[in-house]
Amino acid sequence: MKETRPERRRKDKSDRATVDKVLDKRTLKVLERLQARGKLTNLWGSLCTGKESNVYLAEASTSLCSKFIKNRYNELEETGDLEEMIPVAVKIFKTSIMSFRDRERYIRSEKRFQRFCTSNPRKLIKLWAEKEVRNLKRLGNAGIPSPEPIYLKNNILIMTQIGRQGEVAPKLRDAEIEDIEGCYLQCVEIIKNMYKKAGLVHADLSEFNLLYYEGVVYAIDVGQSVEIDHDNAQRFLIMDINNVNSFFGKKGVNTIRGNDLFEEITGNVIPSYLKDMDIVKDVFIPSRVSEVGNLEDLVAFKAEREDSESMESLSCQSSIESESCLEDSSANLEGEAKDGGDSKEEKKKKKRAVKELNRIRRASRISKKEKKKIFKKYIGMKKRKS
Repeated sequence: MKETRPERRRKDKSDRATVDKVLDKRTLKVLERLQARGKLTNLWGSLCTGKESNVYLAEASTSLCSKFIKNRYNELEETGDLEEMIPVAVKIFKTSIMSFRDRERYIRSEKRFQRFCTSNPRKLIKLWAEKEVRNLKRLGNAGIPSPEPIYLKNNILIMTQIGRQGEVAPKLRDAEIEDIEGCYLQCVEIIKNMYKKAGLVHADLSEFNLLYYEGVVYAIDVGQSVEIDHDNAQRFLIMDINNVNSFFGKKGVNTIRGNDLFEEITGNVIPSYLKDMDIVKDVFIPSRVSEVGNLEDLVAFKAEREDSESMESLSCQSSIESESCLEDSSANLEGEAKDGGDSKEEKKKKKRAVKELNRIRRASRISKKEKKKIFKKYIGMKKRKS
């Protein structure tokens, strides 16, 4: 008699069904295994529900580890210290597809995640959780108060709890703050250190994503944080500064002007025509020569950069359009300098301007190979449109 193989179980919608948009069958299996091994105990109900995840309180073993995370508790275990249970926060990212529409823009321009798939919702959840762990590690290395990641598996992140056992630290919005000005300065330091030491912009910093415990402000929810060279980093930084200033301004704190904070943090100089107005998230502030459109703005940009004490070095990247603009403007100035109608002093000034423009043009010049690549790409885009 012919042997029959056991029929393979068919998966259906019930396998992806969730409780509270986070607890599907896969997630529950991981939690049950941790509890069966005694690595996770006292898992209580949902502490808070956010737009991207749910957070639960529990106790976890210091011996808990995963391939992606090596924390100080693992190092203690290697030295022979006894295992103990510590209070933790279990963050479970939502598996609902609807909540992922806004996440892709935080990952799309990230150099760290260019090779990862963002079209698959399940993979995108895992990528988002990994991104939060990477950012938390950076904050920890930079000495910024924040939770310490302990364990990561799929969409489950376990990290140290901020607060007493069974009682999480309050959000800044709900906290009773004695030294309100000192608290504000701590928030400003978090923004500065994230940018300068960790190389990150929080991108969603507000009184809802800051915890206050025993006089110290802690940064949380850094899954959406981006690197400082991200396409939207400047926009996100301005949002963070304005959010913090708005909250503490309502509390009666004499806040630092957003423009001054932006210049101090980034080292970029706000153009003179924007000095008298408060910058908002949609304002564009050039940070390199290639981002300046015409000759008048270029001269003003260079002068403002030289006058600033925080000037570092001008970037030497430029597009073909900006280079041709420089060539035309320098040619015009050369023609004017050769005319005999001007005085000797005026001629000298024009010659200096020509020399300066030529110097900038040489610094920002790109090779013929790069020009060909850009030209081919431009022609290809035109053909697609037609």
